[in-house]
Amino acid sequence: MTVTIQKELLNGSKVTILPKKEQSLTLARRVAAEKKAEGCDEAFYVANLDNIIDRFNLWKKELPMFEPFYAVKCNPDPEIDLVTKMGVRPEKVIYAHPCKSTNFLLHAKKLEISLMTFDNAEELEKIAEHYEKAELIIRIGVADLTANCQLSVKFGCDPELEAPDLLRRAAELGLNVAGVSFHVGSGCNDPTAFRTALKHTKRLFGLGASLGFNMKMIDVGGGFPGSDHHLSFEKIAEVLRNGVEEYFGDSQVRLIAEPGRESLCCLSAATPSLHPFSALPT
Repeated sequence: MTVTIQKELLNGSKVTILPKKEQSLTLARRVAAEKKAEGCDEAFYVANLDNIIDRFNLWKKELPMFEPFYAVKCNPDPEIDLVTKMGVRPEKVIYAHPCKSTNFLLHAKKLEISLMTFDNAEELEKIAEHYEKAELIIRIGVADLTANCQLSVKFGCDPELEAPDLLRRAAELGLNVAGVSFHVGSGCNDPTAFRTALKHTKRLFGLGASLGFNMKMIDVGGGFPGSDHHLSFEKIAEVLRNGVEEYFGDSQVRLIAEPGRESLCCLSAATPSLHPFSALPT
């Protein structure tokens, strides 16, 4: 049976159109069999665009109150230029790295991308000098200790010991802090970390308001699973919904998230060419 049914162009690339949905692994096996019959043993990728649509629909079903901001960090630099050239409006971009070089900060200013994170006093001083009109989000460190990648080791200030002082310093510098962000870790396995982070966020919202800030945004980062190998996305979404209702149910807060693997983990199946070998005697 021939796999290719129809070819269409998508942004200049040929895309195969199939008559029904296929699992990526199943399709990869069929393509490999065809290539073998043609005498071709080159490696190839199968990228199933249906999976992206399915994941987006699942997101809208489970977390309709959260705006998904796709994490572009897995794409080539310069990331900001990549998205703006695609027509993404500046207000739809968050510069989520809390430690930016002066040149990158000025580049964001030139492109009118004002929403950005910070987690240290030095970053505040830099922003005050070069981009005082920026809309800032304080990134706190709250970790799921069982996550595959502990991002709080690198980014995020302590929500109790450091964050209050940073908010006060931002007020002294005349900067504009608009919310709180966090990332519990890539490949989350303990969804209660999201609830803990929201509890800290609620307290910091109160402090920020007392300092004169209009605290209006929460960025819950990523950590959402994109396959069946981790805790289900539905379970994490349930904890998030309940946490938002518990701590911010009576507030008009803009909720955003940064899904990465959640959207694309199941997109592709890589199919390398393997060659048998014999072990040499020792």
